[in-house]
Amino acid sequence: MTHNEIQNSFVEFDAGKRFVIEPGHRHDLVAGKIAQAIETYNPGVVVKAGIGAGPLLLDIAERSGHCIAVESSPEIIKRFVAAHGSDARFRNIQIVNGSFSCMPVDYYKADMLVSVDNLDFILSGLAMEEFSRILQFEGIFFYAGVVLSDEDIEGTYDEYVRLANPVHTDYYLAGDFRTFMELTQFTRVSDELSRFPVDLAAFAEYFRDFSAVKNDPAGALGIVDANKELFTNLYGLKDRYLASEYYLTATYRKNKFVPTEAKI
Repeated sequence: MTHNEIQNSFVEFDAGKRFVIEPGHRHDLVAGKIAQAIETYNPGVVVKAGIGAGPLLLDIAERSGHCIAVESSPEIIKRFVAAHGSDARFRNIQIVNGSFSCMPVDYYKADMLVSVDNLDFILSGLAMEEFSRILQFEGIFFYAGVVLSDEDIEGTYDEYVRLANPVHTDYYLAGDFRTFMELTQFTRVSDELSRFPVDLAAFAEYFRDFSAVKNDPAGALGIVDANKELFTNLYGLKDRYLASEYYLTATYRKNKFVPTEAKI
């Protein structure tokens, strides 16, 4: 299977369960932050990377005049239209089938772009180039996703997640994400780290039923067992593999284009 096919299979697998992508226990935080950004910047066109679980996209559509959702899975599009096509908020949504690494959206089309819970399983470098391409200068980029503790320099939590979830690529350190955004010509407006509970054993077991690729639950928990002190100090590990992970919500502004004078 190609990376895009595996990605589509993953979002289709998770969509009804909302275990990884836009789970219910994070909805109020993310929806509130996005609502605040829309109210502050009043974007004419909002582009969302992926339909996601659905409720967040409907929230955005309710608050913005025009929301474009770029979704790579035709099955997810079909399910969303069947479930919400009669919803009044649906009139504000335009759904486009396409990859995040080659988005079928015009240059500078978006006044605001929203990416939630997806940079760790897509081709993030190519996706960020596309996000920047379609976003207006001084447009707003809203990001939300799991990040590593800044003290987890070796990325031990990443090692655990890769064995538990074979689709996973990398989480950013919170500080490294800020640096990455600055290097891609974005200026930080605001960001906030939150903590959410995670059952590390349940997370590893969840992917046993994902048939597209094979996971290694025992190996994942072996990483935790071998690094108990780190998981305890950085991720609040308790009995029965209960812990908490860091979740970043951040707003960035794309830098204004400043032409340079040609030297003769």
